[in-house]
Amino acid sequence: MRKGERKRQLLAAAKSLAASRGYAALTPEALCAAADITPGRLVRHFADGDALLRATLDDLGGDLFPPPTGDDPPDPAGRLQAMLERSLTAARKRTVGMKALIQALSEFPTGDARAQMHARLLEWSEPLVQLIQEGQQAGVFRRSLDAQGTAWDLVQSVLGHALIGPRDAATDSPPLDSLWQA
Repeated sequence: MRKGERKRQLLAAAKSLAASRGYAALTPEALCAAADITPGRLVRHFADGDALLRATLDDLGGDLFPPPTGDDPPDPAGRLQAMLERSLTAARKRTVGMKALIQALSEFPTGDARAQMHARLLEWSEPLVQLIQEGQQAGVFRRSLDAQGTAWDLVQSVLGHALIGPRDAATDSPPLDSLWQA
């Protein structure tokens, strides 16, 4: 097995541990047991528990904003809507990564870990900011719209959806078209 593939498997197991038992339970020993590997093999990928935690948290960005599937529309509004649909789908399905992200936000309410999570969320929102700015340049979105503030609001909406579900329990998905009509 390739090193990159093994690391992806280890991160998936780490997210699963964090989602099911919390970040306090995410130790190198617990990951070795869950992944059925020796500590020596784990050290090849993560030098210590701090490196394991950082890598696990860093990997959550792809769970909040899953990568494009290749069939996204060419226009900025369509790409933004497709990105948000992928995120809301992950939130609705309560994927392991989304559960691990919500767990991190609830376990790190203050201090340095919370500041690091905040910084990561801002970093992960950058593709949203760029799409909003592209849409502004194309005349699809109002130029007076604060792209960073709007992206942050969208991140919070996706996280809220993951945490408490849609506003209307009778509908499985909120209409994203209302975002464009506002």
